[in-house]
Amino acid sequence: MTEDAMLRDILLDAAADEFAAELNDTTSIDASPRLRRQMTAMLSDPQGWVKRKRRPVWKRIARAAAVIVLTCALSLGALMAVSPAVRAGIINWAIEWYDTQIVYRFSGAQADDPGAYLPKYEVTMMPEGYEPYGEYIIPGSCDFGYVNDDGELLWFGYQRMTQGSALAIQEDTEGMTVYEVTVNGCKGKVYCPRDTDPNNIIVWIDEKNNLEFDISGFFGKDELLTMAQSVTQTGGGEIALPKYEITAMPEGYALLEESHAAEHSERYRNDDGDYLWFEYQPMMQGAAMSVSTKDVVVSEVKVNGCPGQLFHSLDKDMSSAIVWIDEKCNLKFLLDGFFSDQELLRMAESVSLCETAK
Repeated sequence: MTEDAMLRDILLDAAADEFAAELNDTTSIDASPRLRRQMTAMLSDPQGWVKRKRRPVWKRIARAAAVIVLTCALSLGALMAVSPAVRAGIINWAIEWYDTQIVYRFSGAQADDPGAYLPKYEVTMMPEGYEPYGEYIIPGSCDFGYVNDDGELLWFGYQRMTQGSALAIQEDTEGMTVYEVTVNGCKGKVYCPRDTDPNNIIVWIDEKNNLEFDISGFFGKDELLTMAQSVTQTGGGEIALPKYEITAMPEGYALLEESHAAEHSERYRNDDGDYLWFEYQPMMQGAAMSVSTKDVVVSEVKVNGCPGQLFHSLDKDMSSAIVWIDEKCNLKFLLDGFFSDQELLRMAESVSLCETAK
């Protein structure tokens, strides 16, 4: 018997002893049809079930330039296999079907300010038990995630329909059921993949406001349609990048300048003329953050559980920096200044949403 087999038997015996009462309990349980479907799906494909439950928005719904890159990579033969596009007139959007995904491609006029954020919309009839999970806000596109106690995710997103933007629904299209719907006068579709426990999606086009909306989750067609019809603009202004602050600011540093637009930047200085830079930005196509690596030792760090890198300068006349990524909020952060590694890490871990933004 191998060591792995021996360890497996030991763990199984220990589990049998610990949960003996539960295992010997033969009381019947009247499970709901939904729970039975979920258990069947989980037992038939445990790994696939977990992936579907926790699949992040960028794995299931890809937006904008990522789809363009994918399309450019397709061979001519693959493009020939695509069914004819269903095109709309004024906005000029198209739906393309592939074996493993459905692509909405948009070719409307560019926005007057491509870096502008969108107005705030909300699902006012949110299903009971769902709490905010994460949000991904970049100029021209917004995605909001919610999760319930069972770990089931609900995603609500929308984007401006401009030249080059797109939406890709990454699901097996074989056997998929599609329903034509109308959401507050706007044309839409509900996509229901062939699955024992489907994660369905509704997509609708608001041509008047030049916006595409979508909601996905473990819901039936009628539930998705009810949520879609409840979507309401909750503010006339645009969504701004959330405001973060360094709560453990070093003594003697005063704010010199601040820029708050598509990315946020703050510059501080102390009485000795030493600078401190604090920046953060959404992770989107074309966004970049530059850090010098000359005479620098790079080490991997964690900032409140988020992956990051510490750039320790070996030159006393050059500053050090720390960069970390908050995948849940889709943001990249940077702190740069004449500080020790411990000081930079302490400041980074102190960064939090301003009280007014919470």
